[in-house]
Amino acid sequence: MRLGLKLWIVVLQTLCRIKHRNLMEIYDVKTQDGVCISLCEYINGMTLDMRVEYYQPLDIRSAKDILCQICDGLSQLHINGIVHRDIKPGNVMITDDGTVKIIDYSISRLIKPEQRKDTTVLGTAGYASPEQFGFTQTNGKTDIYACGVLLNYLLTGKLPNEQLHQGPLTTVIQQCIEIDENKRFASADELKKFYRARKSIA
Repeated sequence: MRLGLKLWIVVLQTLCRIKHRNLMEIYDVKTQDGVCISLCEYINGMTLDMRVEYYQPLDIRSAKDILCQICDGLSQLHINGIVHRDIKPGNVMITDDGTVKIIDYSISRLIKPEQRKDTTVLGTAGYASPEQFGFTQTNGKTDIYACGVLLNYLLTGKLPNEQLHQGPLTTVIQQCIEIDENKRFASADELKKFYRARKSIA
């Protein structure tokens, strides 16, 4: 079995042990003829890019609720040593009852503190952090970067380099998307706490 496939199976097996309302659940993982097969939760809802397309950019209150739920899901991934690496509107769903679900773990990986950088360059243009392009290793702050881009998209329908949100969340977005990862929020929990503590946010 190829090393890459072995590592991917370890990621999926770890995900099988994580049960959280804001994460798409993985029920089982198997390999057959060198192919990895996973049984995943079916989610009835729409992706965030569909929601923005249908209903236009969101108000601050709705964006706040969505981001806080994403942070809760990411916290569970990071605690278990997994970085998602592809947080974007198409990989986050919202169900009919308003529950946010992070989906698509296809480029997720285990965090390896001893490794200088990722062996494979992966990610979605616009949402991928600088470290995903081979500068350093990806970690939880990689997903923080993508959260900032996603939050800006929810509020404006555009990436920050196209149109930066102007309002009470501007500083939150800017800190998330700092080029230097050490200047970003230290964790998803810290981002959520900072976000919720701002009195100017509805």
